[in-house]
Amino acid sequence: MSGFRKMAAVQMSEAVRKVTDKPFPAAYTDRVRKIGVVNNTNRILTTIAAALMDGPAALRHYMIDNFVVEGFSFDDVMNDDEALEAFVRKATIGV
Repeated sequence: MSGFRKMAAVQMSEAVRKVTDKPFPAAYTDRVRKIGVVNNTNRILTTIAAALMDGPAALRHYMIDNFVVEGFSFDDVMNDDEALEAFVRKATIGV
């Protein structure tokens, strides 16, 4: 958990905040594994998702909140030690 907090501190630094928008905790989940398979369907899906993510901030935030984040928001894990532990345990077991 200390590693997550160290990287979160980097994310929250002024230099990084200037060039990023909405941090979120991420893990290599089954959903990520499936979308990472090289095939035509995933090429189409990721092309559309990339175009939407490059759009207006409100659309990007919607996409992150509804399609990218799986369970825990950045604020959840930064403000709740139990949520951070649950995220880390879920994200690392079985990898």
